[in-house]
Amino acid sequence: MSLFLFFVEKLFPARCLGCGAVSTWWCRHCHDTVMWFTASRCPFCQRLQKTVRCCPSCRHKSQLTGGVSVGRYAGGLRRAIVSLKFRSSHAGWNCFSAECVSAIQNIPYSSDLVLLPVPLSKRRLRARGHNQSAVFATMLSQWTGLPIDTGLRRIRPTTPQTSLDRRHRRQNVSGAFAWTGNTPRRALLVDDVATTYSTLSECAATLRAAGCREVWAITLARA
Repeated sequence: MSLFLFFVEKLFPARCLGCGAVSTWWCRHCHDTVMWFTASRCPFCQRLQKTVRCCPSCRHKSQLTGGVSVGRYAGGLRRAIVSLKFRSSHAGWNCFSAECVSAIQNIPYSSDLVLLPVPLSKRRLRARGHNQSAVFATMLSQWTGLPIDTGLRRIRPTTPQTSLDRRHRRQNVSGAFAWTGNTPRRALLVDDVATTYSTLSECAATLRAAGCREVWAITLARA
């Protein structure tokens, strides 16, 4: 370690994203209190099954082929994700590498699978300084070797989804995205949190309309 980095770490020590404990980005206590999803389940109804495809009862709800979430959006993981929305910390995202790599293995792999981060509006991107989904996709690419494409665009601003109910969430993102560039055969949408899957479903519909044959999704957390 260089002398400069030594003093930086002394002056600005890492703090746990979940509880603020000094000297680590993600402490053992916060890790152990997260409900990590280790079994395959339907991304919508959360029914346990053999695959992460949308189950027969939920296939009509979305153009998504299926999806995975790494853990439950609560407690320390929720606080960590809120923190990562406003700080572009690769070191912070690295804390979840093992769980993310394990989760992504549930999605059928092929050489034509491409990572697509869910885009922010220009206004929100300026306010935050970065797109947390793009940072997540960058880390996933480093961990798995999958390529990234940024052809998905948000073509109009939307109201923050957290303030809306399920029906208004769907209306809020309807027609909000467009695809530019060469359409991938198989896409893996990347976002930080899934609640009703309204945003991911609208992205999937946009990709399907552009000719994409399979659209999967991965999120760090499921609310």
